[in-house]
Amino acid sequence: MLEIQVRCTESAVFAEALSGDGVTYGRAEVEESARDPRALARAVQSAVARVVAELEGPLADSVTAIVLQLGGAEQHVADALGFEAAQDHALALTTEAFQRRTGIASGRPVRVA
Repeated sequence: MLEIQVRCTESAVFAEALSGDGVTYGRAEVEESARDPRALARAVQSAVARVVAELEGPLADSVTAIVLQLGGAEQHVADALGFEAAQDHALALTTEAFQRRTGIASGRPVRVA
């Protein structure tokens, strides 16, 4: 299990690739202070792409989910990124467009932390 966990502060978006046992395989930070949903979505996408770029070969294909902790803006970001509607406990599913931009396979669940 390898998750990309994304969180934000007042001035930046952080993404981290974490294994199920808590090992960090990559980290990225993107400055973003506007908090406009579209700008925040671009920062999330950029941070995720940077983390995936740090992963070596098969690890990038091993990402099982994206977990968002964005201070209540999770749904707005999912909508702005064009994620597909999901069933079960996921907020959304990643798309082929997101896959082309970040390297995360389409159909991966996006959850709220």
